[in-house]
Amino acid sequence: MADVKVTQLSVLVLADQVNCVTKWAQCWTITRTDGTVLGFTDHDIAVPFRGVSHVPCKSLAATAAQTSTVSGQTGSQEIRGLLSSAGVSAADLYNGIYDGALVESWMVPWSSPNNEIPFAIFRGVLGVNGHDVNEFSIEVLTDTAKLQQAALLETYTAACRYRFGNENDPRCPVILADQAVTGSVTSEVIPTAPTNAARRVFTDSTRVEADGFFNLGKVTWTSGDNAGAVSEVKEFIAGVFTLWTATLHPISAGDEYAATPGCDKTEASHLLYNADLIDFGGKSFVPGNDSIAEAPDAKES
Repeated sequence: MADVKVTQLSVLVLADQVNCVTKWAQCWTITRTDGTVLGFTDHDIAVPFRGVSHVPCKSLAATAAQTSTVSGQTGSQEIRGLLSSAGVSAADLYNGIYDGALVESWMVPWSSPNNEIPFAIFRGVLGVNGHDVNEFSIEVLTDTAKLQQAALLETYTAACRYRFGNENDPRCPVILADQAVTGSVTSEVIPTAPTNAARRVFTDSTRVEADGFFNLGKVTWTSGDNAGAVSEVKEFIAGVFTLWTATLHPISAGDEYAATPGCDKTEASHLLYNADLIDFGGKSFVPGNDSIAEAPDAKES
C-alpha cells in the first residue's frame, strides 16, 4: 500500500484543535396554506433559523433535494423523506394539507467562527405528491417553472369549458348543494388478492340513481377512519362506487358519506340538469384543430 502523505499544516490544525471550518446544515421551511409553519433539517440537533426551530430527522433526509434548475430546463425539483406522525404524515398528504404550500431550502451555518451567512438553495410551491407506506415525494415548482406554463387563456372547445358546479364556476347553472346525497356503506369489498380493491370499491345497496349518475363526481367521507377525506368517483353502477384512487384507510360497512354527481362536459349531461343549452359552455359547431389539417378528398370530386 502506498504511503499517504500528510501536510504539516493539517497536523498543526488537528494538534491545536483549530476550529477553522464552518459547519453547515441544510434546512427546509414549509409554510402551509393554513398558516402552519414546519421546519426540518439534516443536522442531528434542532437548528433555529428565521424564527423557526428546524427539527432533525422528522421527515426529510439529507439527500431530499434533487436540484434540476439549469438554464434551459424547467425549474422543478423534488423533495423526499420518511412519513412521520410528528412531521409529514400520510393522512395530511392524502387530504391535501400540503397542496400549494411554500417550501424554502437553505444552507445554514450552525457553527460559524467566521460569521458566514446562510444562503438559499431553492424556493417554490409544493405540487404533485406521491407516497407509499413509509416514504413520500413531493414535486416543488420553482418560479422558473412558471415560464413554461401555458398562457392562462380561455379557448373555445366543443366540450363545456366551465368548471362543474355553480360553487366552483358561477357560469355553470348547476348548484351542487342541491344535487348532494348522503348514505352509508352497506358492504365492503374483500379482495381475493393483496390489492387496493378494498380501498377503492364499496357498495350502497340503497342507492336508486341511474348507472353513471356519480361518474366523475366526489365522495366526502363523514364518518369512519377516512372521515374528512374526499375521493373522486371513477364509476357508479347499480349502487357500486369505484373510486379513482384508494382511500388511505380501508372502507368498512357503516361508513357514512356525502356524494355529488360529476359531469363529462357534453351537451347530453348539461341537459340532465338544465332545460336548454343557453348556459352550456361548449361550442359544438366551432371547427376544431382537425379542420385545419383537412384536405380535399379526390374521391368526392
